[in-house]
Parts: sequence; structure tokens; C-alpha cells
Amino acid sequence: PYGYYVAGRFIKGGSDYQHYYATAIGRYLGSDVPRCVVEIGAGFGGMAYYLLRDWMDVAYIDLDLPENAALTAYYLLRAFPERNIRLFGEVDLRQQSPQRGEILIMPSFEIEHLPSCCAGLVFNSYGLAEMSRETIDLFVAETTRLVASRGWFFHVNHNRTSVVLADNFGVDAKRFDRFYKIPALWNMGSDSKMDEYEYLYRRTGLV
Repeated sequence: PYGYYVAGRFIKGGSDYQHYYATAIGRYLGSDVPRCVVEIGAGFGGMAYYLLRDWMDVAYIDLDLPENAALTAYYLLRAFPERNIRLFGEVDLRQQSPQRGEILIMPSFEIEHLPSCCAGLVFNSYGLAEMSRETIDLFVAETTRLVASRGWFFHVNHNRTSVVLADNFGVDAKRFDRFYKIPALWNMGSDSKMDEYEYLYRRTGLV
């Protein structure tokens, strides 16, 4: 890993980005939504680390490519050896909802087996912008199903240099109100023409 030392402690590059989103997600998990976060594409689990470190009672589900899921599993198992971390094949998502404090790391196709309205928030960082139109449609439809009433869909994606622009992901306006779309300025220093935006949607109380 690359990064820098602060007071003798190594800080990985990008940790500020991951901590920022973990903090934002934790603050959206109020008492009116399930304390369960589903992340579509966790990378190595950097955001998840800060989320799970600071909000111990949150259930967390990572859905990713199997190779990435293996890396996330290794990282989080090393970071939280005392936590209840369950991997693919160790739990049947069709039989039970995730419990508070539980960590599930699953291949992305397991999204179809998660119970409806189980998530207080679904998060994606850049992954949707790398998908085809058909795959985006699948994940957005599943997100609509997973997010509980008054829950959140929070994503950061490209809006100019992707196959499907983030503005056109097709989030159902009848079920979700868009709270904001703002520039995600993390890469502005290296690319003045960056096209990255944060989108925050909240599911209405309507079916």
C-alpha cells in the first residue's frame, strides 16, 4: 500500500475519501430505517472498515465480483477478528435477514436473494459507471427493492466518461426523491475536467 505516516502511524492514500463516505453513511442511518448497509462493490473494504469501526451495531453486506470479495474478506477478517463475518455458502440469504453487527461478504449475484426492504442505505462508488446498460438496470431495480421506506440510495459515479451517464441510471422517480447531486471533488487536483458526482436519493413512504 502507498500512503504517508502521521505521528508514526501509516495512513493509506485514499483513506480520507473512504472515511468521508463511511461517516456520511453512518449519519444517514437514523432510527426510522434498518441499520443495514449494502455496498455494491467494496473494493478491498476500505470504506467498510471505517463504517464498521465507528458504527458497531450496523449490519453490512458487500456484493462484489468474487475476486474482490475474497480480498475484502481477507482484509475485514484481519481487521475485525472478533466480529461475526460470514462468507458465501455460510448463510442462505433467502432464509434470514441480516442481523445487527453482522458482516456478510457475497458475490454480486446474491443481490437477488436478499430480502426486500432490508437496507437502510445502499451505497456504490464508481462501480455502476463501469457496467453495461443491462447490468445497471438490474442493480438499480434491485436497489429499489432492497431499500426500506425512508431509506437511502447513495452513489458516486461518472457523468460524462462512462457508457451510461450517472444522470441516466434510471432511478425510479415515483419511489425515490433525489435530495442532491453535487460534484465529488476528490480528483479535481489531478484532473480539472473531472466528471464525478455524488447522488443521494431517499425512498418515499409510497409503495
